[in-house]
Amino acid sequence: MDRRHFLKHMAAVASGGICTPEFHRLFALAQKGLDNPHFFLFIFAGGGWDITQVFESDKEGLQTVDVPTGTRTQFGLTPNDTFWNDPQGRPAVTQFFQDFGDRTAIVNGVNVRTLSHDLGREMVLTGSMGNNAADWPTQIAARKASDKLLPHLAISGPSFAGTLGGITTSGSTFNRLLFPNGYTPTSEQDSQMETYLDQRLAHLLDTAQERGFTTGRADELASGYLRFENIKTTRNDLNFQGGGFTNQALSAINAFQNGISVTATLSAPGGYDTHNDNNPQQANNFQQTFAGLNTIVTQLASRPGATGTGTLLDQTTVCLLSEFGRTPRLNGDAGKDHWPVTSLMFVGGGIRGGRVFGGTDTNQNLRKVDFTTGLPDDANGLELRTPSIGAALLALAGIDPTPILPGIPVFTPLVDLGA
Repeated sequence: MDRRHFLKHMAAVASGGICTPEFHRLFALAQKGLDNPHFFLFIFAGGGWDITQVFESDKEGLQTVDVPTGTRTQFGLTPNDTFWNDPQGRPAVTQFFQDFGDRTAIVNGVNVRTLSHDLGREMVLTGSMGNNAADWPTQIAARKASDKLLPHLAISGPSFAGTLGGITTSGSTFNRLLFPNGYTPTSEQDSQMETYLDQRLAHLLDTAQERGFTTGRADELASGYLRFENIKTTRNDLNFQGGGFTNQALSAINAFQNGISVTATLSAPGGYDTHNDNNPQQANNFQQTFAGLNTIVTQLASRPGATGTGTLLDQTTVCLLSEFGRTPRLNGDAGKDHWPVTSLMFVGGGIRGGRVFGGTDTNQNLRKVDFTTGLPDDANGLELRTPSIGAALLALAGIDPTPILPGIPVFTPLVDLGA
């Protein structure tokens, strides 16, 4: 049975009632980009970054905070919407804010409530510690795209599936599924395997139909086979070839554009845990990260959206995160240690760009924030914590955050919910 006749056979079986609605959705996966979800690309800078290198730009001249070389430079709407700019040491950062500052929001003074790497990662990505909660990209994918081929791609970096593990697929798992132990079949071998699988599946489905099995294992067998076929078909679109931050991000972007995934997680280059020689190491890490980020956001801005008008950047939110910040002062080894207050950065669709929200005081302790304006309000504001940021991202994805994060205020200044 050739593929054309096999697919006709499958359609006949489906019309005979042996397949569930899920089976039909899997057929529809071949039609790429049918809907228009909001995409999310999470980039995690592991180790805990020094926020004075880029995000916190108002500490110059203080005796209580050691800042690297640079100048305060406006990128946004007001003189307070600034970043810490060092064109010589971190030129990629300078270039990024020149090109995409109007699409970028910085959130300062976020309390992660821990100095532990593991707990910090969990707190930033899930809003809790020790509760087996799924992270933001998994929550979004589970509720908005569970019928996608690969709803959430955890290509690299930390991932918390919680009880929603079936939603998440890692880049390494994807490759192992197709080519176990690195084996790549020749075209002739691939054709022979296809023929065998087609014939074997057709026989099993015929047997199931003859015996009156219209649900259960027959459905699972058919839908599983189609999922495998779709993964094979789309592998070239995802282009999981080689490693590297930028290549992994481009694979995720391809998955978004081709209607395969709606969320992805990546690890930023470099190691940000700088207990010695903080300034040169952090500068190099930020340079590498923003060099890749320039390419990623440029690609998003240059590609058409999955559907409708606008670009893929208009439909994608890029989230740049780290598990905590670093101490205000350098230690005896010219390093900086762990600090529970950090900054986060967001770019693209649905973000109120050209803005800096939140802040810290002269000792780099968090300041309370007005959740209407996003600006510091020590007298009447609220403490800015990661659950409120996560709630804003869920709302941006069109998900009611209340059942997931009951009692948590949404940090609405960050997002444009009409986007």
